[in-house]
Amino acid sequence: MEIRIETTFVPLVFALKSDKPEGVSVFVPPVEMHRSIDAQDVALAIITTIGFGVPTSVLANWLYEKLKGSAKSHTTITINRKQVYLDLGEITRVIEEQVKIEQDHFEREK
Repeated sequence: MEIRIETTFVPLVFALKSDKPEGVSVFVPPVEMHRSIDAQDVALAIITTIGFGVPTSVLANWLYEKLKGSAKSHTTITINRKQVYLDLGEITRVIEEQVKIEQDHFEREK
C-alpha cells in the first residue's frame, strides 16, 4: 500500500521518518520538494507498508497522530490515488478497504 503525504508543513515529513511502526517505510524524495503557488515550500513523503504485517489500527492511529494539530490544515493524504479527509475514522476505513483489495488480489495470484 502506498500513502502519499503532501504538506506545506515541511518538518512533518521528517517527523514521519522517526518513531514509525514496525513494517512501515517512509521515503522523502528530494526532487519532490517544490514551491506552491503561494510561495510556500511543499514536501512529499511516501509511506509504504511491507506485506500485511502492519495492523490497520496501528497504521491509521500513527498516521493520524502525526497529522493532527498544526500540520492537519497544511496537509493532504492520498492512499493509492484516493484523497482522504484527515479524520481518524476516514483514514482507518480507507486503509481497511485497501488492505482487503490487496489481500483479495494476493489470493487470486496464488
